[in-house]
Amino acid sequence: MNAKFLFKTAVLCLAMLAGCISFASCSEDDDATIEEDTNKLENVKIDYSIDLTENWFKYFDIELSYNTGAEEKTMILTEDWDCSITIPYTGETNYYCNVIAKPKAEVPAFDADSTYLFGKESHARVTGILKDGSVDSNFSSSLTEESGTLNVGGAAMEAYTQQEFTLLKFSYTPGK
Repeated sequence: MNAKFLFKTAVLCLAMLAGCISFASCSEDDDATIEEDTNKLENVKIDYSIDLTENWFKYFDIELSYNTGAEEKTMILTEDWDCSITIPYTGETNYYCNVIAKPKAEVPAFDADSTYLFGKESHARVTGILKDGSVDSNFSSSLTEESGTLNVGGAAMEAYTQQEFTLLKFSYTPGK
């Protein structure tokens, strides 16, 4: 009985040793199959635009502030504006474009019997471009406001031209 017991114990030990060797070789194969993702975010395409009717520029100061990731700017617009650039991705975490119509210090005269048209169309888009040229669906945001118009009667113009209006408000922080 001792010989049988010794034989079974030896076979069991050999089986355990073979299993350990087998598991060790499996883990080495797993390490060899891990590949690095080479199609990383490489560029950011930025498109901002604002298209306004003439009355916005005539009765308001149109203040624009924006960030392209490479620069921040603030300016007063005197005509329609657009910005379309592609920059290298640097890890910038906030892109924005804001357009505000502020009452002019001296409002030009208006006719109480006329109707004034205030129309706008605005657009903002930030898109991540991968190394292979495809769009990164996890790194994009856009805001397109349909063109809208408002007719303001001459009698209401005095009150209308004393208000401040947000014409475009866009902000995008990737990953949030």
